[in-house]
Amino acid sequence: MKRRLGVLPMLLVSLGVSAPAFAEPYVEETCTDSLGATVITYDCGIVDTCYAVGNLLTVTVSWNADAGMAMFDDLVSRKPYFTPKDKRDAVEGEEPTILSVVDGNSGEVTFTFLFTQLHATGNGGKGNAKFFLLLKVDEDGDGVLDEESAKFGINVHVEECESGTEAIVTPAGRWRQSSEDPAVHLGTWGTLKSAYGDRP
Repeated sequence: MKRRLGVLPMLLVSLGVSAPAFAEPYVEETCTDSLGATVITYDCGIVDTCYAVGNLLTVTVSWNADAGMAMFDDLVSRKPYFTPKDKRDAVEGEEPTILSVVDGNSGEVTFTFLFTQLHATGNGGKGNAKFFLLLKVDEDGDGVLDEESAKFGINVHVEECESGTEAIVTPAGRWRQSSEDPAVHLGTWGTLKSAYGDRP
């Protein structure tokens, strides 16, 4: 059984703001999957609304075992990898590279990847990258992690910056802001943070 929970809209309504065009990747959606005795809630929808082709994206995905047990195994691309697969200008990109893992029943994985081509639309380029978070879980509830990993689907959606907003392309892809309004940006966990100060 899977439940999808929209995280970002509720947050923005409560704070009375809208997502800035120069936002970093943020969690837009979480999902909950039940696998026997184990229930996992995880970040399944990530969005970046001001992306420049070739910029390295740094994304953090978290999970929590609401019941049962979980342990990180891997994060891999899943077919059809990059979408849409339009014949004229199909979305293309490179494989993810894992940077760090915080393991356990509550954990997170941070990884990087990039798009080399986006699908052209009337509102700029857009694209999706699809991944599997692989976790070892205890499906039968015997207190022992299963040998085969369970797959949890993740989608990263990007859009080129709106007109008048420019993305600053950096090697790490960690920090971008509008040249006109550096007031706030959305962090990876969907919480509003100051746009000033050093990034971790």
